[in-house]
Amino acid sequence: MNERAERLQQALAVLGVDFFEDPDRPPAVNALEMANALVGAAEANVIGAEIDLMDDEVATQAEAVADQVLKEVLPEQISPLLVQQVRAERLEHSLTRAVGVETDPDDPVLAAARDAAVLATVLVSYRISAERLEEELPEGFLELAVTALRSCAQRLQGLMG
Repeated sequence: MNERAERLQQALAVLGVDFFEDPDRPPAVNALEMANALVGAAEANVIGAEIDLMDDEVATQAEAVADQVLKEVLPEQISPLLVQQVRAERLEHSLTRAVGVETDPDDPVLAAARDAAVLATVLVSYRISAERLEEELPEGFLELAVTALRSCAQRLQGLMG
């Protein structure tokens, strides 16, 4: 077990989460799974605290604390836009797990939210490409964005009747 994995496992143990490495997986995969388990445990604590507090303004201010810690912990070469991309992708993946990838899902509201998350992910990816490339920007990003926007709009129109 590498040092990062050991620290993650210790942090999970402090939170009461039993998570052990799978010896058949590469150490990097185990570390990623443990880091995500830690995020899940942290999110559960955040959600519980926000429910107890029921104050959107304070919750928004508290989110800035997480952003500050993230900024201090991340290596300098990691762009804040990359953080936004990862966050958007996590939301997109979470909504996709909740609603599936079907074009006619059981829950059109969550499907519209998933489409909006896809739009956010694509637009942030486009912005990252704009920073890195001085040549033509990949139009594929914009085409995906238009498709996601259309899909979201169609779902919303369907909800309005």
